[in-house]
Amino acid sequence: MRKIIPILCISVLLFSAGFFLGIKLYEKHEHEEEVELWEEEQERYTKGDIVVYEQENDRFGWLADNKIEQVYRTGTGSYAFSIEDERYESFASINFRKVFDSLTFPEEDKKPISGRQWSVEELQGTELEFLCDKEIYEGRKRDVYIWDDKCIVLRYTLYESDDNLYGANIYTIKTGERYMYPIALMRNQPKGVRPGSGLINPKYYFCKDGRIFWIYKFYNKLYCHRLN
Repeated sequence: MRKIIPILCISVLLFSAGFFLGIKLYEKHEHEEEVELWEEEQERYTKGDIVVYEQENDRFGWLADNKIEQVYRTGTGSYAFSIEDERYESFASINFRKVFDSLTFPEEDKKPISGRQWSVEELQGTELEFLCDKEIYEGRKRDVYIWDDKCIVLRYTLYESDDNLYGANIYTIKTGERYMYPIALMRNQPKGVRPGSGLINPKYYFCKDGRIFWIYKFYNKLYCHRLN
């Protein structure tokens, strides 16, 4: 009997180790299949767009100051971004200013853009009147730029030391609805994650020279798409 007990203990330990190893191997295989699916879809939908950030998994978002935020597992088994309790610090920051400056395109490819300052009163009775309730505030004027059939409203300066780069919202003039790049919301949120939209929703960037860029998350990568 004394000999049987150690053998049973060893057997239990070996079984536990084998079971744990099996789970790890299964998770690794499952992740590899998942990544393969990501790569197939990324190749299919993101052609021509430039990768500006990537990591092994898709459990991240980025803030207005372009800092990458990780996620953690909560007590309920779900996932959440870490900015609320700072369990993880931002470990990467992206300088989109440098990204945009590195992108050039022929003059003939540029779509014309024009703009001027509008007030609420000036917008009344025009095709841009819908902006009165969205972006233009009474008593203040905003720079409104027209691109193609879209309306761009400058909202904030991203870098205090550089007044050439802004964030923007784009609305379709005909409907007044927010314009969205077709694939930008397809694969931006990991399974089981309920983050704030500001961390994963795509963002527009507008340069004073008239260039418009769209940054969006597709699985484990951030892509830069040039709109004009």
